[in-house]
Amino acid sequence: MTLRSLVFLIFISVSGCSQPVVHSDAHPEKERYSKLPTATEVFNLRTKCAQLADALDDHAYGSHWRRDVVSNYSVRKNRCYVDVTDQNETDHEFFRSLYDGQTRQQLGFTQIRAVDGARVGQTYDDDGDTNVNVESLRSCHPGGDCGFARVNEWMNERMKREDQ
Repeated sequence: MTLRSLVFLIFISVSGCSQPVVHSDAHPEKERYSKLPTATEVFNLRTKCAQLADALDDHAYGSHWRRDVVSNYSVRKNRCYVDVTDQNETDHEFFRSLYDGQTRQQLGFTQIRAVDGARVGQTYDDDGDTNVNVESLRSCHPGGDCGFARVNEWMNERMKREDQ
């Protein structure tokens, strides 16, 4: 065998064994899903979220009020949301608040005011600043919808289970 033939055989065998280089950014969705929690971890996080919600289930308003508390752990956002609804059937007053279950920070609220029937809503950003002009809530006309529908939709989106 000549030197030229030997070099050619070595070149062929080495080039046939090489693997293409795959960059991690070539499949961002695959990498994202590899970082998602396991089913057991999600179960534990949802259980912990429900326990955090139970801590918000106190009846602060009195005997005419009914309070409902629902929790949702969002895998996508890695956040525990707690939805607290208070209703007074006697005065037809209604409050709904969405909280971060871990920090107890209020993220938004809606209200039907008994005094004039106005339907108001407001959300907060992560710093606690309002995303809806408070002045417009104060000047909401009787029976008007001043952010109520939009904020309820925003809260419903955060309470939607991702596995349904």
